[in-house]
Order: sequence, then structure tokens, then C-alpha cells
Amino acid sequence: MAVDPFTVGVAGAFSLANGLLGANAQNKSTALQMDMAARAQEFQERKVATDALQQRWGAIEVPAWQQYLQGNAALKQQNIFDPKQMALESDRYGFNLKNELSPDALKYTQKKNRDTLENAIKAQGAAAERHFGYSTPSPFAFSNPSYSVG
Repeated sequence: MAVDPFTVGVAGAFSLANGLLGANAQNKSTALQMDMAARAQEFQERKVATDALQQRWGAIEVPAWQQYLQGNAALKQQNIFDPKQMALESDRYGFNLKNELSPDALKYTQKKNRDTLENAIKAQGAAAERHFGYSTPSPFAFSNPSYSVG
């Protein structure tokens, strides 16, 4: 059998190409494995840091938050009827405000204030008459010209 140099060259070229392609594939595989190892290491480091933060959060912040919530609830003495009670108090406040500002209530308040003022003036007049011998007229008695009508 004769060895043909062309056939040997082609076979050698294919062998060389196959070796180069195999080496390239091996390099890519190695780079991929190293990248995966680096990502796994980064993930592990993040997991350790996250666990440390969670332990700190669970040891310090969560109990403080729970204490704050319990203190708030104790302060307000909340129960399931609080929203309804607040609504009723708001309605009651509005009702009382409307009653205080109604025309009849304002007239009554004015009359009560006027009576209180007249009684105070009468008491002062009586004290002045007792001590100084003269009386003061009531400003609402129409004897005072500045309050007289017509």
C-alpha cells in the first residue's frame, strides 16, 4: 500500500483542526465551569451576609417593633369595636355641634349670657349702693339713652 502524501496531508489537517476545535471546546468548558464556580461562591457570600442580617434583624429590630406595637395597642386599648366607636363619637360630635349652632340654641345662649351679665351688674350695683350710696342703671333696661330704641 502506498501512502499518498495528499491523503496524509488532508488527514493531518483534519486531525490538527479536530485537535484545535477540541481544545477550544475544552477551553470554553473550563471557562464556563470557572464562571459557575465564581457565581456559586458569590451566592454563598451573599447568603452568609443575608443570614447575618436576618439574625441581627430578628435579634434587635423585631423585638423592638413588637414592643412598640404592644405599647401602642395598650395605649389605645384597641379592640374590634374601635372603628365603630370612633364613628359614633364623630357622629355625636357633629350632632352636638349642629345643636350648638342652631338659631334656637344661639338665642338661648344669648339670653343666658344676657341674664348672667344683668345679674352681675345688679350685684355690682347693689354693692355700689351699699358702699357708696348710689345705684347704676342696667344697660339693657332702656333707661340708658345709648340703648334706647326710637
